[in-house]
Amino acid sequence: MNVSYETSLSTSLSNSLREDLSTAANSVPVLLIATDYDGTLSPIAPTPSLAAVPEPTLAVLEGLAHCANVRVLVVSGRSLDDLRTRMHVPGVIPYILAGNHGLEVEGCGLKFTHPGAIARIPEIENICSRLDNVLQSWPGAFVERKGLTATVHFRAVCEEDHRELRRMVRRALANNGTQFGVRSGKRVLEVHPRLGWNKGSAVNWVRRQLEIRDYPCICIGDDVTDESMFGCCSPSVNIVAGTGRRSLAKHTVRDTAEVQRVLATVLQMLDNRSHLRTKSLAGQLTGAIQMAQNPPHR
Repeated sequence: MNVSYETSLSTSLSNSLREDLSTAANSVPVLLIATDYDGTLSPIAPTPSLAAVPEPTLAVLEGLAHCANVRVLVVSGRSLDDLRTRMHVPGVIPYILAGNHGLEVEGCGLKFTHPGAIARIPEIENICSRLDNVLQSWPGAFVERKGLTATVHFRAVCEEDHRELRRMVRRALANNGTQFGVRSGKRVLEVHPRLGWNKGSAVNWVRRQLEIRDYPCICIGDDVTDESMFGCCSPSVNIVAGTGRRSLAKHTVRDTAEVQRVLATVLQMLDNRSHLRTKSLAGQLTGAIQMAQNPPHR
């Protein structure tokens, strides 16, 4: 199959972004595509359990994962177990998954868990118990236990109470000194062990394992916690999803639907240059692109 990417699929993307994507897709022995989950692949949901990647996006990701010279890395604040479930990979993992902001990595023959994070699991559980008590003052706020880290969710709390809630959460961690830190996200606070490790660290670890540290990769994210990918991964094509804040990323797309278009455009570019493992995947690629262009109505 030979589908030109000069179609409606990519016309909403800027010429600069399409040129950078094309350069990355054609200049590396292995193209690494690193992407956040919530707010990037999946639209933000009222609660973590309701978030899901749209079927057309999953189809495009699967098509990319079956390209011979592509590795798809999903880097998330979610736990690795949660990511496995949400990326629909019950058996062999076709993607590289990095959970807990990169503290645990698995897939495509790679496996890593930060030893410092493992050592602090009992302390994280104690912190979660304290936070459970603190958050009783704010109905709708809750602590998500993720093994190596924890997340305080307060999307359902009145905005006028956010400042005090943040203050009390940080106060609850005061007894732990400098052993743990708090990252601010979109109406969440991420409690993590201070190990000098973040999403960017995980992406660079994967690049070293794949021996592509000096080659461009594609990084996509929407949150402040994704800035470490944009700052640490050079050279790379950095794309922030969403508008209204400053970012280290060169390129901006509006939302998760445009992220899907970015991924589908890369998939078409790779197919046009015969980078697929076998011609038998052409049909799968066709279906993925058609789903991206014409998402099913629900």
